[in-house]
Amino acid sequence: MSRYSVLALAEAAAWQADARQALRRAGMPLVSLDDEAALWDALAHSRVEGVPFPAEALPRLTRTRTGIWPLVECLTRWQPRVLLLDLENAAVPWERWLPRLTSAAETRHIPVVCCTSGDGAGARAYSLGARAVWSRAQLAASAPHLLAQYARPLPDPAAQGCDAPLHPAAQRGIALFNRREFFAAHEALETAWRTDPSGRSLYQGILQVGVAYLQIERGNARGALTMFRRARRFLLHLPAVCRGVDVARLAFDAETAWAALLRLSPQDIARYPRGLFRPVAVAANAG
Repeated sequence: MSRYSVLALAEAAAWQADARQALRRAGMPLVSLDDEAALWDALAHSRVEGVPFPAEALPRLTRTRTGIWPLVECLTRWQPRVLLLDLENAAVPWERWLPRLTSAAETRHIPVVCCTSGDGAGARAYSLGARAVWSRAQLAASAPHLLAQYARPLPDPAAQGCDAPLHPAAQRGIALFNRREFFAAHEALETAWRTDPSGRSLYQGILQVGVAYLQIERGNARGALTMFRRARRFLLHLPAVCRGVDVARLAFDAETAWAALLRLSPQDIARYPRGLFRPVAVAANAG
């Protein structure tokens, strides 16, 4: 999980030192980035499950993946509890980005709130999906209280039922996954999480990784990258082992596979090393 609870796209002037310190004291550390260049820089120095962002791909990505792409990548890698957009920040095209952030499967679970120095933009932000809009003065005075109202709750490992056995459909789905029958694995794992909702994060995480591998086999680089990003939502807050599944290893393997894909241009996907389709490791007594 990320060390940041709040990701802000805000001008430096919007954040007083006491507000930042108050958030840290409240257990909601914040990182504030002011433009696209700062997002790319943050990505270049980030790691997920020990896997670094593939820096060698940056020159190509910064030419071809502009706009909202680095923000979505930061959000899915860090999984913050809330995203704050400064509506006065001219470097952030929030009217284009808000609908995408609040509707896309990989980001819509992250609440988006906004701050502004006036009233004009607030109604527009609400209409595009913002959960709340405050003045900069309100935020500077009461940031922990205001943001905590909308932040996603911290994950509760007990709610994942990680001490429970794997559902039979999940056992079947993992066996299919490990035989690289990814479409059939998807069907079985979907049955598992619909039948056994307490295991949804685990089963959905495995499912999304399998679909990413399937998209690579079909030559769909964009679809595969999207599925890897979706998998992070489910895997990154689980314990290292859940229902006998080595989640830490699965997350590491998924990030390694994602990084290898990002190093290739989309037209070179046929050269993707299929040996990175690693099996899901499961304890012998997990069933």
